[in-house]
Amino acid sequence: MPETSEPPFEALKGATLALSRKNEEAAALLADPRLDDNLEAQLWRGFVAANRGDLVKANKYFLAAGQNAPETYPPALRREFGLKALEAKLAVKDIKQAQLIADELAKMVKDGPDKGQLDFLRGNLMAELGKLNEAMRLWHDVASRRELPAWPKAEMALIEQGLATKTLKPAGAIERLEKLRYVWRGDALERRVLEMLAQLNLQVGDNAAGLQTYRELATLFPDSPEARNATD
Repeated sequence: MPETSEPPFEALKGATLALSRKNEEAAALLADPRLDDNLEAQLWRGFVAANRGDLVKANKYFLAAGQNAPETYPPALRREFGLKALEAKLAVKDIKQAQLIADELAKMVKDGPDKGQLDFLRGNLMAELGKLNEAMRLWHDVASRRELPAWPKAEMALIEQGLATKTLKPAGAIERLEKLRYVWRGDALERRVLEMLAQLNLQVGDNAAGLQTYRELATLFPDSPEARNATD
């Protein structure tokens, strides 16, 4: 009987940990160099990298795998892999492949939270293609449905686009960001919300609120450049 430390077992344990969102433990197991030639392990490395927010690395692993999630995987898991692959392609500006993945996902995803995720990412894709009206329509639809985890991301995209096009004033953006900051916690989106909120408060002359938000940012995300500047 094979030892449980042999590569197939390490890959299986890593995948199980990844599904439980125990990303650090999963990454450590999947980093075993004996798995470098295991295509399925490469998929799971990409899955974990996407969970950790490193979409460039996720794309590298998905490319190394050279395949989609196996047909033997449950449909929900295959959809999750597809959404992560789409997000990774957008992160590296591989728009052609992103379009192909989005088209394939549209055949698989019809409703629920996955539909929100797909529509949000399709909005990002439209923005990359310069189709801002279509991007805004998709983001509005996602934000109005209030389904997690996609709607806070869509709302943030709308705020950023509104500020960029000057169709949203700083005061209006602050009001929306104040609501958004309590909806989604603990990852890169919260960091972006706090950074923008601090900057906008300073911009409109509310220095006390801006500095207080920077202090909160320093507490929650001590490694961010803005947090380091706030504590200098």
